Amino acid sequence: MCIRDRYYYDVDMVNSLPNVARQLARRGMVSESNLRALRVLCSERDEVLEGIVEYYGVVDSPALGKTARDVAKDLPIRLLHGGGHGAWLAAHGLQDGRPAFPLMAKLEEELRGCRREVYLYMRQHDAAWLARVEAHVRKEKVKEAPSRRGQAAAAACEAWLQERIEASVFARVLQDIEDRCLDCVRRVLQDEGWLARSWQQDGLLVEDTGGRRLRGGGSGVGGSAMERLEAAMRRAEAAVLEQEEMEVGLLVKDCLLYTSPSPRDATLSRMPSSA
Repeated sequence: MCIRDRYYYDVDMVNSLPNVARQLARRGMVSESNLRALRVLCSERDEVLEGIVEYYGVVDSPALGKTARDVAKDLPIRLLHGGGHGAWLAAHGLQDGRPAFPLMAKLEEELRGCRREVYLYMRQHDAAWLARVEAHVRKEKVKEAPSRRGQAAAAACEAWLQERIEASVFARVLQDIEDRCLDCVRRVLQDEGWLARSWQQDGLLVEDTGGRRLRGGGSGVGGSAMERLEAAMRRAEAAVLEQEEMEVGLLVKDCLLYTSPSPRDATLSRMPSSA
């Protein structure tokens, strides 16, 4: 199903996962010392992304529908999901073996500490959930683990598996918080007359339930569609801060085409899957 932009607005959470991760300290999950690179990434995002583009010589790829900025944005997201610098280089056809962009090297180092801290936090606060995730990741990842013999090799294999477990736990926790924030946004916008027609990763595709054409500048009580939506988004941001203790920013992105009109059921916990 194709939905054209003149009927819908794409409401997006700005810099969603990095923004969620930088606030984990206020939940007592992570120490401030492991969030320094994330704070720089979030506060100086445009400068950081421009630096990544210049450092690696990234260029736009019109044929693939990717801009250089898109490629740069993918690096910190991959790191947050447990990936590495080398995998990012390979995924985008960039020169392998180059040292990581300094801030990203720092981020990669600090994220190891974050993952360990979140793993220990979940062991203390939700041991049953952690046990299920750990069992699932071990089952899925043991096939990829180094298969050498000897006591030292066995210890190395266990350390490798533990890293994968901690990365998966961390990614799930971030995704769960993001989902909770976005579901709060969805509820507020719906109460304000903006029905979510689709849940697009870290954003919502919303429609004016009054039947106005949003991009056409439809007007009514309270001003134009865009003015009403902007006011609703500000109320949603305030609700997320109050209910989830998370500072989020919402914006309206250019809406192209979407093929998934059914929203996710955000009341359900994410099922275990390897990160």
